[in-house]
Amino acid sequence: MKEKRLATILYADLTGFTSLTSKLGPEKITEFINECFSNIDAIINSYGGCVMRHEGDRVMAIFGYPKSSGNDSYCGIMSAIKIRQSIKNLTHPVGVHIGIASGVIFCDEDNIYGQVIDTASMIEESAPVGEIYVDTNCFELNKNFFEFEKISNSFNHTVVREVIYSGLPEKRRRTLHQICAQTIEEIYKDRLVEFYELLFEHYSKTDKYEKAIDYGLKAGENARKRYANEDAILIYSEVLKLLDATDGKSVIKKQVFEALGQIHSGIGRNQKADEFYKKALEFCSSPDEEARCYQLIASNYERVSDYDRAIATYSKALEKMGDAEETEKAAVNVGIAWIYYLQGSFDKAEEMLKETLSRLGELSDIKKRNLGARIYNILAAIYSHQGKKEGAYAYYNKSLKLYKILNDISGQSVIYNNINSYFSHKGDYNTALEYLERSLELAKKTGNMLSQAI
Repeated sequence: MKEKRLATILYADLTGFTSLTSKLGPEKITEFINECFSNIDAIINSYGGCVMRHEGDRVMAIFGYPKSSGNDSYCGIMSAIKIRQSIKNLTHPVGVHIGIASGVIFCDEDNIYGQVIDTASMIEESAPVGEIYVDTNCFELNKNFFEFEKISNSFNHTVVREVIYSGLPEKRRRTLHQICAQTIEEIYKDRLVEFYELLFEHYSKTDKYEKAIDYGLKAGENARKRYANEDAILIYSEVLKLLDATDGKSVIKKQVFEALGQIHSGIGRNQKADEFYKKALEFCSSPDEEARCYQLIASNYERVSDYDRAIATYSKALEKMGDAEETEKAAVNVGIAWIYYLQGSFDKAEEMLKETLSRLGELSDIKKRNLGARIYNILAAIYSHQGKKEGAYAYYNKSLKLYKILNDISGQSVIYNNINSYFSHKGDYNTALEYLERSLELAKKTGNMLSQAI
């Protein structure tokens, strides 16, 4: 069924790759191009846009479909400005020219079409490097938020060029952003969760710093939940800038540093994760908080096979815990048991895990289920190495069941990958391949490059 929508189309075309190819070589230029488009895609997503496709050195994005933020053309322009800024900060010199058009699109199943798409494409092609061109519709929707310069081009479209957003008086810009944010809060008060990123963007440009930080934390968490890792990193980094500028609370800085550490660790950037965890440790205000940071640091050491430092750091965590809850201590013991397993001390690891499982009792809450899922996975690995394949398979399924209850797709990805080995051992390669494909699909969704490689 055909659907008619008002949307904004953005085309961005990168230039300068040809001259860089001879300098960098094919492998490095490919890595650099991927980095460029990854940054651009993250910016578009952060403003509620949807990347439709890459066409050579071009990106096409749509704002207003499948979801509308209520000010899609504004989001398109802000994305363009951020893209232009990000291009200037790259390690190698490239340029970008951008075209934006607003108008009616028609949606028929997976197809999107309309004159506005061609308009945006032609406007982008006519824009000089470093410029952002928009059509008349987009101009009319945003003339109160930006200052524009009217021009003409060979396609006989009236276009306008964004030139002096940063030149608007600071007070006026703050007022306009606050009006936008308050309007969104009023109109969409029952579905604000969909607008956290946009509200953060607006409030961060006002003097309402507490609101900006609050929405930034919520937007970052939203991005993490949908595994938009680069978006989350960008948002949390902006929150840190606000906290630094306003002498923000230490407890919030600790929260942000921990979040950044977990994101980087989850996508295999362990050195960056270690840096953020240690920064979080500096802002701890109690032994319990220090214990949590030591756990995160220890887990990160384990990921890079620095087992001695990992166990020493887990021991520091236990020292800080004192009379902490059993679940908190259990998490540390599971971490230590995992390292025993990696070192080949299977009996020692199994004994610690089963004792920990017994102390946890019924796995009735989120913390206990997370721990239980991890314990079952490690026990399965131990049994597999000892040749107890059926026992291993049973434990893997117990772990998978808990990860499904928790809706933890990263955990599910790991278990699917592990179960593949059981079926490979039995010679059932078709079933083994099915589990590997499930694992890879989820690993791609979470952005875990290490899991994808495995």
